[in-house]
Amino acid sequence: MYNKSRIAILMATYNGECYLNYQIESIMGQSFEDWTLYIRDDGSSDSTVEIVREYCKKDLSLIHISEPT
Repeated sequence: MYNKSRIAILMATYNGECYLNYQIESIMGQSFEDWTLYIRDDGSSDSTVEIVREYCKKDLSLIHISEPT
């Protein structure tokens, strides 16, 4: 018997603006839909955090965890 459970996906980012759209779109494009993506940035100096914030505004399955201060 298969027990379908919600999946938590953890993504760490650091200056990943070149790859971030592709990574998030790939996760969002999977056939399994019961997931939450938690994204934690490690102080990026590029537009990584802005990209993450824009995705979070569009999809409630994406959760941005604040970058370090």
